[in-house]
Amino acid sequence: MNQKTVTILSMSLVVFGAVMVNEFVLKSGSADQDRAVASFGERFEPNQIKWEQELATAISKDDKAKTVIGIKPNPQDKMLFEIFEGRYEAQLNQGKVNRIALLPHQSPLEINTSDFMKEYADVMKEFDTYEVSTTSPQNDSIRLKGKNGEVVGNMTIQRDDKGRVLSIEVQ
Repeated sequence: MNQKTVTILSMSLVVFGAVMVNEFVLKSGSADQDRAVASFGERFEPNQIKWEQELATAISKDDKAKTVIGIKPNPQDKMLFEIFEGRYEAQLNQGKVNRIALLPHQSPLEINTSDFMKEYADVMKEFDTYEVSTTSPQNDSIRLKGKNGEVVGNMTIQRDDKGRVLSIEVQ
Protein backbone atom coordinates (compact mmCIF):
# COMPACT_ATOMS: atom_id res chain seq x y z
CA MET A 1 0.00 0.00 0.00
CA ASN A 2 1.15 3.43 -0.65
CA GLN A 3 1.51 6.10 2.00
CA LYS A 4 -1.56 8.06 0.87
CA THR A 5 -3.85 5.07 1.31
CA VAL A 6 -2.44 4.25 4.75
CA THR A 7 -2.93 7.85 5.87
CA ILE A 8 -6.56 7.95 4.65
CA LEU A 9 -7.34 4.59 6.30
CA SER A 10 -5.78 5.58 9.61
CA MET A 11 -7.61 8.94 9.63
CA SER A 12 -10.88 7.16 8.84
CA LEU A 13 -10.21 4.70 11.65
CA VAL A 14 -9.56 7.54 14.12
CA VAL A 15 -12.77 9.35 13.09
CA PHE A 16 -14.78 6.12 13.30
CA GLY A 17 -13.33 5.38 16.74
CA ALA A 18 -14.17 8.88 18.00
CA VAL A 19 -17.75 8.56 16.73
CA MET A 20 -18.16 5.16 18.42
CA VAL A 21 -16.76 6.38 21.75
CA ASN A 22 -18.99 9.48 21.57
CA GLU A 23 -22.08 7.38 20.86
CA PHE A 24 -21.23 4.98 23.67
CA VAL A 25 -20.80 7.83 26.19
CA LEU A 26 -23.98 9.63 25.11
CA LYS A 27 -26.09 6.46 25.04
CA SER A 28 -24.99 5.31 28.51
CA GLY A 29 -25.49 8.81 29.97
CA SER A 30 -28.99 9.28 28.55
CA ALA A 31 -30.23 5.79 29.41
CA ASP A 32 -30.66 6.86 33.04
CA GLN A 33 -32.59 9.99 32.14
CA ASP A 34 -35.07 8.83 29.53
CA ARG A 35 -37.48 11.75 29.79
CA ALA A 36 -38.34 14.94 28.01
CA VAL A 37 -38.99 18.44 29.30
CA ALA A 38 -41.71 18.31 31.95
CA SER A 39 -45.20 19.12 30.61
CA PHE A 40 -43.80 20.14 27.25
CA GLY A 41 -46.42 18.46 25.12
CA GLU A 42 -49.57 18.97 27.18
CA ARG A 43 -49.28 22.60 28.22
CA PHE A 44 -51.57 24.13 25.61
CA GLU A 45 -54.14 21.35 25.33
CA PRO A 46 -57.70 22.48 26.22
CA ASN A 47 -58.19 19.61 28.70
CA GLN A 48 -55.03 20.60 30.61
CA ILE A 49 -56.01 24.28 30.76
CA LYS A 50 -59.53 23.42 31.89
CA TRP A 51 -58.17 21.14 34.62
CA GLU A 52 -55.86 23.91 35.89
CA GLN A 53 -58.73 26.41 35.97
CA GLU A 54 -61.00 24.00 37.86
CA LEU A 55 -58.24 23.29 40.38
CA ALA A 56 -57.60 27.02 40.94
CA THR A 57 -61.33 27.64 41.41
CA ALA A 58 -61.68 24.78 43.89
CA ILE A 59 -58.68 25.93 45.94
CA SER A 60 -59.80 29.57 46.01
CA LYS A 61 -63.25 28.60 47.36
CA ASP A 62 -61.96 26.31 50.13
CA ASP A 63 -60.43 28.20 53.08
CA LYS A 64 -59.00 25.00 54.54
CA ALA A 65 -57.52 23.66 51.31
CA LYS A 66 -54.24 21.88 51.80
CA THR A 67 -51.99 23.90 49.57
CA VAL A 68 -48.45 25.10 49.89
CA ILE A 69 -49.28 28.73 50.53
CA GLY A 70 -47.22 29.10 53.68
CA ILE A 71 -48.01 30.11 57.20
CA LYS A 72 -48.90 33.47 58.63
CA PRO A 73 -45.75 35.21 59.86
CA ASN A 74 -45.24 35.58 63.58
CA PRO A 75 -45.13 39.15 64.99
CA GLN A 76 -41.33 39.20 65.16
CA ASP A 77 -40.97 38.20 61.50
CA LYS A 78 -43.65 40.67 60.51
CA MET A 79 -41.76 43.44 62.29
CA LEU A 80 -38.37 42.48 60.85
CA PHE A 81 -39.53 42.09 57.26
CA GLU A 82 -42.26 44.71 57.03
CA ILE A 83 -41.15 47.71 59.02
CA PHE A 84 -37.40 46.92 59.01
CA GLU A 85 -37.42 45.51 55.43
CA GLY A 86 -35.04 42.66 56.34
CA ARG A 87 -32.18 45.07 56.99
CA TYR A 88 -32.01 44.37 60.74
CA GLU A 89 -31.52 41.29 62.89
CA ALA A 90 -33.26 40.57 66.18
CA GLN A 91 -32.13 38.81 69.31
CA LEU A 92 -34.85 37.08 71.30
CA ASN A 93 -35.01 36.18 74.96
CA GLN A 94 -37.86 33.85 75.96
CA GLY A 95 -39.82 34.73 72.81
CA LYS A 96 -39.52 38.50 73.26
CA VAL A 97 -37.24 40.83 71.32
CA ASN A 98 -34.47 42.28 73.47
CA ARG A 99 -32.24 43.74 70.72
CA ILE A 100 -32.61 44.80 67.11
CA ALA A 101 -29.46 45.76 65.22
CA LEU A 102 -28.67 46.89 61.70
CA LEU A 103 -27.06 44.17 59.59
CA PRO A 104 -23.63 44.88 58.05
CA HIS A 105 -23.68 46.61 54.66
CA GLN A 106 -27.31 47.73 55.03
CA SER A 107 -28.59 51.27 55.06
CA PRO A 108 -30.58 52.28 58.16
CA LEU A 109 -34.25 53.28 58.09
CA GLU A 110 -36.16 56.14 59.66
CA ILE A 111 -38.72 54.88 62.18
CA ASN A 112 -41.22 56.98 64.12
CA THR A 113 -40.96 55.96 67.78
CA SER A 114 -44.64 56.38 68.69
CA ASP A 115 -45.85 54.51 65.57
CA PHE A 116 -43.36 51.72 66.26
CA MET A 117 -44.48 51.41 69.88
CA LYS A 118 -48.19 51.34 68.95
CA GLU A 119 -47.72 48.62 66.35
CA TYR A 120 -44.96 46.40 67.77
CA ALA A 121 -44.98 46.89 71.54
CA ASP A 122 -46.29 43.36 72.11
CA VAL A 123 -43.14 41.73 70.67
CA MET A 124 -41.01 43.51 73.26
CA LYS A 125 -40.88 43.02 77.02
CA GLU A 126 -44.19 42.59 78.89
CA PHE A 127 -45.51 46.02 79.94
CA ASP A 128 -48.78 47.95 79.96
CA THR A 129 -47.82 51.53 79.24
CA TYR A 130 -44.74 53.39 78.11
CA GLU A 131 -43.35 56.86 78.49
CA VAL A 132 -40.73 58.51 76.29
CA SER A 133 -38.33 59.86 78.89
CA THR A 134 -35.67 61.53 76.74
CA THR A 135 -35.52 62.34 73.06
CA SER A 136 -32.50 63.51 71.10
CA PRO A 137 -31.43 63.21 67.47
CA GLN A 138 -29.18 60.24 68.39
CA ASN A 139 -31.18 58.49 71.16
CA ASP A 140 -34.70 57.90 72.38
CA SER A 141 -35.14 56.48 75.89
CA ILE A 142 -38.46 54.89 76.71
CA ARG A 143 -39.60 53.68 80.13
CA LEU A 144 -41.75 50.56 80.05
CA LYS A 145 -44.25 50.50 82.92
CA GLY A 146 -46.36 47.78 84.50
CA LYS A 147 -50.02 47.92 85.60
CA ASN A 148 -49.41 49.90 88.77
CA GLY A 149 -47.00 52.37 87.15
CA GLU A 150 -43.67 50.90 88.27
CA VAL A 151 -40.88 50.77 85.68
CA VAL A 152 -40.43 47.18 84.43
CA GLY A 153 -37.88 47.94 81.73
CA ASN A 154 -36.20 50.46 79.49
CA MET A 155 -35.91 50.66 75.75
CA THR A 156 -33.21 52.65 73.95
CA ILE A 157 -33.35 53.55 70.27
CA GLN A 158 -29.96 54.60 68.87
CA ARG A 159 -29.94 56.67 65.69
CA ASP A 160 -27.30 57.95 63.30
CA ASP A 161 -26.67 61.62 62.55
CA LYS A 162 -29.58 61.65 60.07
CA GLY A 163 -32.07 60.22 62.59
CA ARG A 164 -32.11 56.72 61.10
CA VAL A 165 -32.35 53.74 63.47
CA LEU A 166 -29.10 51.87 64.13
CA SER A 167 -30.27 49.67 67.01
CA ILE A 168 -33.04 49.15 69.53
CA GLU A 169 -32.26 47.63 72.91
CA VAL A 170 -34.74 46.48 75.55
CA GLN A 171 -33.60 45.92 79.13
